[in-house]
Amino acid sequence: MELYEGVLYKGIFHYKTYNTYEKRQESLVSVDTADLSKLLLANVIHLANQDEQILVFLPSKRETMVFAKRLTEKLTLPEATDAIRELSILEDTSLKNGLIQCLRSGVAFIMRTCQERNGM
Repeated sequence: MELYEGVLYKGIFHYKTYNTYEKRQESLVSVDTADLSKLLLANVIHLANQDEQILVFLPSKRETMVFAKRLTEKLTLPEATDAIRELSILEDTSLKNGLIQCLRSGVAFIMRTCQERNGM
């Protein structure tokens, strides 16, 4: 599977391919708004509706959870039953419950501590 790494700017996705390092760009959804989260949401929905798998990185845990929840309200994707089953054995927390709600709509989020991000 080819991965694309890039940025979305003014409705254009500028990216390079991970395996071949080709630089490319393509037009995505252009939304007449200054709200970057609405622009991001529209484009993630557009890509998901084309059966693309998307990773979105946001600066905070709260923004990540809110964005994932907003996606569940806009997308109809298959439930991630295997992931839900694996989570069922873990201790109940609000974070776990929020993740399970998102997984029921085929959306997930992950949050790591600074130590986990730095590989410690």
